[in-house]
Parts: sequence; structure tokens; C-alpha cells
Amino acid sequence: MSDKFRDVEKWRFERNQLTPLAWHNSSMDLYAAAAALEFSRKGAPADAIKKQFGFDASFDMAVIGSAQRMLFAMSLELLYKAISVATDGQAPPRSHNLIKLAMHVGLQVDPTESDALKLLTHSIRWEGRYPIPLELEEFRQFHAALTVMSDPRPVHPTLRGRRPSTALDWSHCARLWNTANALFEKREQERQR
Repeated sequence: MSDKFRDVEKWRFERNQLTPLAWHNSSMDLYAAAAALEFSRKGAPADAIKKQFGFDASFDMAVIGSAQRMLFAMSLELLYKAISVATDGQAPPRSHNLIKLAMHVGLQVDPTESDALKLLTHSIRWEGRYPIPLELEEFRQFHAALTVMSDPRPVHPTLRGRRPSTALDWSHCARLWNTANALFEKREQERQR
């Protein structure tokens, strides 16, 4: 490889690493993919997908929820990193921890968001990439984080079990993403001045 090519390669690497829009565009791609999966999990879209791709009629499209969460979590991570690059003008922190990244860019994290962001952080590492965390302690932490998926109130006073939570329904995820995206747009406007 020639020195000239290496110089161009290095320039492209450094330019993209420090270009907030590059991070934001990747975030948008993952957010759109997560939205498509959300849409395809229920009703007519799910039935059409099963038919189009030859899935058995009994296949439950709801099982793709873990991959959808992983894509959403990754989009949020990249969005936080886009804000970081727009704000600091340097490469973003090397972390998948969404709580730390949100706080790094100046977003306030309330307790309900904290629980959701903990699970989403685990989703980046484990959901859709591996069938199970690689270490027992990580497995325990992941399953502890999964409690955000259910409401602690029982389904019925005489029945065991928990009711589903709205902590990670699409409207809550979209609110997290839109809040961060508004901050990104603000920081980009400030940076352009």
C-alpha cells in the first residue's frame, strides 16, 4: 500500500470520526431499522412478512423484539456520540453505557429513563448478537435489567405474575430518541455559527 493511499485513508478516518453528521446518519439508519421492526411485529405487516419469506404461520414475529431493542439502543448510542462530537470536537467516549453517554452530553436522566437505559445498554451487548451473555455475572445483570419490561404491580390481586410495562414501548423509545435528536440539532446549529 502506498504512503499516499495511507495518508488519504488516515484523512478519511479522522474526518469521519470527527464529523457529527456521520455519527448522526448511522444513528438514523439504525433508528429507521428499529422502527421497521417495530412496525413489522404486529398485525397485517407481520402476516405479510411471514407469507413473503416463507415463515410458518405459527411463527411469532414478537420474538424479534430483542433485535429491535438492540437496533434502537445502538441508534441511541450513536446519537449520543454525535452530540458529543458536535459539542467537544473530538472523538466520542468509547463506551456503550447509555446512562454515562447521556450524562456526558448533558441530558438529564430520570429514574424511569435510567432503568430503560440500563436495559438498552445490555441490549447493545447481548440482544440479537449472542443467545446469552458470556459471563454469569453479566447474565445476572442483564436479567436484573429486564425487570424494566414489566410493571411491579401484579396482574390481579389474587394472581401471580407481572403486567407488561410501557418503559420500552415505542412511544417511550421515540421520546428518548427525539429528545436527544433535538439536542443534536441545537449543538449542530451552535457549531455551524
